[in-house]
Formats: sequence, C-alpha cells, structure tokens
Amino acid sequence: MSLIFNRFMSVGLVSIAGLSGAVAQTQTPRYPVKPIHMMVGFTAGTSTDVVARILSEGLSPRLGQQVIVENRPGASATIAANLVAKAPPDGYTMVIGSPSAHATAPYAFLNLPYDPIKDFSPVALVGNTYYILATAPQLGVKTVKEFVALAKSKPGQFNYASVGEGSLSHLGGLIFSEMTGTQFTHIPYKGSSQSVLDVAANRVQFLFTSISSTQALHRDGKLRIIAVAGPKQAVLPDVPSMAEAGYPEYKLYFWLATFMPAGTPGDIVARVNRDTNAAVESEKTSKLLNDAGFIPETMTPEGLGALIRKDAETFRQIVVKAGIKPQPL
Repeated sequence: MSLIFNRFMSVGLVSIAGLSGAVAQTQTPRYPVKPIHMMVGFTAGTSTDVVARILSEGLSPRLGQQVIVENRPGASATIAANLVAKAPPDGYTMVIGSPSAHATAPYAFLNLPYDPIKDFSPVALVGNTYYILATAPQLGVKTVKEFVALAKSKPGQFNYASVGEGSLSHLGGLIFSEMTGTQFTHIPYKGSSQSVLDVAANRVQFLFTSISSTQALHRDGKLRIIAVAGPKQAVLPDVPSMAEAGYPEYKLYFWLATFMPAGTPGDIVARVNRDTNAAVESEKTSKLLNDAGFIPETMTPEGLGALIRKDAETFRQIVVKAGIKPQPL
C-alpha cells in the first residue's frame, strides 16, 4: 500500500512539475519592456494621424512605455498594414487601421500582400466618424441639390479626390456618382491633407473625407461642407445630413482601430485592449477625439474581429455593385 502510494505521489509530482514547466513556457515575459511602434498609413496631419497621436498620448502612461507614431503612407494605407502583418508577433508593433486597409483592400487590389483577417490580431476600437461631402467654394453651390444640378450640366468636367484607389473615399465618390446619375473623374492622393487643400483651391472640385480634416477650412469659408454622410453632427450644426439633402440611403463612415500581427500572445492583446479602452474612455482623450470629429468607442478584440468581417462583406457588396475592378498595387 505504501509502495503504491509513494509511486502515485512520485508520478503526480513529476506531472505537476511538467505542467508547471509548460505553463512557464507559454507565459509572456513582463510586457512591455521597450517602446511600442504604431504605424499610420497616412501622412502627418491627416485624421488618422491626429487620432493616432491622441491615442499615443493617452496610452503611453498606462502601458508604462512610449507609443511611437510612425507615418508610412501610400497605397491606401496598405503599406503600413503590410509592415505590421509581417512584423514579429511580440506586441511591439501595431497599426492604427481603417476600412481602407482592413475591409475594402481585398476587393480593390489584385495583389494585396496580406490577408486582412488572417494576418492580424484585432486589438482595440478607438472611435468612428462619418464622412462629409466638401466642395470648392468657387463652384458657388450651397446644397447637395445645387451641386448635383451643376455636375449634371457639366458631365465629366468635375474631379473628386480620395486618399487612394480602393479607399473608402474613392468608393464614396463612385457610390455618389451612381446614386445621383452624375459623372466625375477620380484623382487619387497619398493622404487627405493635400487633397483638401486642392479642393479649397478648386484644382479638384469635391471629396468625401473626415470632419476633422476640413472643419477649420469650412469655418473660415475656404472650403464648403454641404452634407454629412450620416446623422447630423453636433460639431457641424449648420450642415445638413444626406437624408435631409434628399439621399437617405447614402451613409459613409469609417472607424479607426489598432491591430497587431497574427499570433501575438493573447495576454498582450488583452493588456493593450484594456489600456486602450481606459484611455479612450478617459475625459481628456475622449474630449480630444470629439474635437477631432470622432465618436469615441471601445470594443473587445473579439468584437472588433466580428466588426471587420461584417464590414468586409458589406464593402465587397458595394464594390461588386459599383462594378469596381481590382487594380494592381
């Protein structure tokens, strides 16, 4: 009896020791121990860049390490996304992404070098905003109805800007053209900053873009926002919604969220999600996001993953309906 008991105890202790070793091997070392790099797919001063820097300021003290914002613009933000998709899954590289790189890209580009679903670990939602329709003041139009009438009188003579082929701002122009029976020429840019300035100068006649990138110019009369592609916004009390302008079905919004490479340890993702949520929900960060034209919003990594899959399917249907043919990057 004693021999059997001793053997049982010996096997049990060996098993426990082996289990402890396995647990030790799967646990992530103390995190973070060095700065974290946040890639931004657009140039400095764009709405995504502004939100990234607001988030960095709120997130760094909570993580106990600096979150360094790095601008890697180009190809509708897919360059930055690809850098992160191929980075080591150690929690020290992430991207602040939008539908352009994580929902529309698979249907806009033939040779996308990453899979928006399989190659990323969704981390945290930061917020969302509706696009606005901004026109050059030189056109002399004050309403969507006036703009559509003018465009129809000059078919194909007006240009619209976007932040790149296949981007949400590009799709927004195509959908608007189809819905209103108008014809426009698409002019892609690497970021929204120069495109907004070109609309203000009437080098390009209109664009769909974020509130934050146009609000000051609209206030100063250098650019005219004639509609919000969603509900009426408190930060733009003088601007009607698309529904009020006669197009209730036209809605265009985008979210900003953070992603790490696929395979990033779950405890790291959970830690960054928790601290991001705390930052976004804080009074200071929430106000800064609101001032930038974004509605702060938080979500679990699982919830964010479900949102990406849902939006990817929505944009697939839009691309198919609009007859957009994927282009090489």
